[in-house]
Amino acid sequence: MMNKLLGGVTIGMITLGICGLGTIASADTTAVEYDVDSTYTLIIPQRVELNADTVTNMSIKTVNRNLDPGQSIGVSITSGMDSDGQIKLERNGSSSDTLTSSLNVNGSPVLMSDPIVGSFSGYEVAETEIASIEFGVPQGNKLAGGYSQTLVFTASPQ
Repeated sequence: MMNKLLGGVTIGMITLGICGLGTIASADTTAVEYDVDSTYTLIIPQRVELNADTVTNMSIKTVNRNLDPGQSIGVSITSGMDSDGQIKLERNGSSSDTLTSSLNVNGSPVLMSDPIVGSFSGYEVAETEIASIEFGVPQGNKLAGGYSQTLVFTASPQ
C-alpha cells in the first residue's frame, strides 16, 4: 500500500510539472529608492548702513543646507553695481546726485564680468558664512540726505 501511495504522488508531481503548475519562477530584482531634494536657506541682510569713515562688512550665510553630492551653488550679484564693481548710491529725491562705493570680496573687487560673491556645497545644518562682502567708504560730493541702491543677489547651480 505504501508503494502504491508513493507511486501515485510521484505521478501527480510529474503531471503538475508537465502542465506548468509546478514550475519555479526565475528570480528578478526590485530597486527600492528614496529621493531627497536639495534644500538650503540663504540669509542676506535686507539693509546695510554704510559707515562714513571706514569700510562696512556684510555677511551672507546659509542654514539648513542639504545638497546632492557634487552639487555647488554660487551666489552672484545680478544688478545694482556697474561693470567696474562700483555701487552708485542715488540721493533720495534727486537721482542726479550720487555717491559711489566699492564692493570687494576677500580683498578683490567684484565685477559684473564675474559677479560671484560666494558659493557653497554639501550638508551643514548650522548657520554658516559663505561670503563676507566689504563696502568701501562712500565717495563723492556728500550733500545732505539719504542715498541708496538696491543690490539683487541670485543663487544658482555652478
